[in-house]
Amino acid sequence: MPVVHNEILCRSHDNLQLFMRRWTPESQKTVAELVIIHGYAEHGGRYREFAHAMAAQGIQVLAVDLRGHGHSDGIRGHCDAFEHFHEDVTITLEQSNPEVPRFLLGHSHGGLVALDYVVSAVPNIQGVVLSNPFLGLAMPVPAPKLFAGRLAGNFAPTLAIPSGIDPNGLTHVEEFVRRYERDPLIFPTATAGWFNECEKAQARVKGYRSFPKPLLYLFSDCDPVASPHDNRTLAERLSADDKTIHVRRGEKHEILNERERHETYEVISNWILERST
Repeated sequence: MPVVHNEILCRSHDNLQLFMRRWTPESQKTVAELVIIHGYAEHGGRYREFAHAMAAQGIQVLAVDLRGHGHSDGIRGHCDAFEHFHEDVTITLEQSNPEVPRFLLGHSHGGLVALDYVVSAVPNIQGVVLSNPFLGLAMPVPAPKLFAGRLAGNFAPTLAIPSGIDPNGLTHVEEFVRRYERDPLIFPTATAGWFNECEKAQARVKGYRSFPKPLLYLFSDCDPVASPHDNRTLAERLSADDKTIHVRRGEKHEILNERERHETYEVISNWILERST
């Protein structure tokens, strides 16, 4: 179906330029809006197919490039404090449509941001969708590398080190793997400061016992990137008045780019529409 695409530029609290994309249904009424918080080292433009599928159901999509990502300003992948990502989400929500129910979707690192942000800020949204939030690595980090990363985070926070992300661990769909490898906006590093801030956020989030908004928690049982064990544990432990857990069997990290992604799209759109009436 026809979709109107436009781009938005605005300023962060510390005067970084933030870049956003919006996809709006052209030939039908917008009944809800979904704000997307992308994963680490990627950007909102990678959610175009998903956004078009949502628009076909009357769901407008707004995707931000977080600071240090995509077309937004900032040192690649870096944050001085994890809460600065929260502030980027607040500014993004200010660009959304308050006249329709609003939802937040966070994938991977964006899922970690969404969990931490919603518990701390309790924004005026109708619900949260999580896609394999990054609560910990699926494979343990060797102790010497962990020690070096923490040490560098204290004394050289902007030091960029290889992130170790394997594109083949993202999806079984080869075309999406190739696109990831060719994407000039994707970078292969992580800063030591982000690593330290991310660890602190993961510790906070894994300690949460309740969630203040309706929650659709999707994770893969064999994700090679974000720990399935951590996700299963948190998904089952979090108490919420409205919680749905959906396990994607046999899929890799990017469930929105997997072979059966259209089934996942339907799960998400149906969940949103049921809470938009």
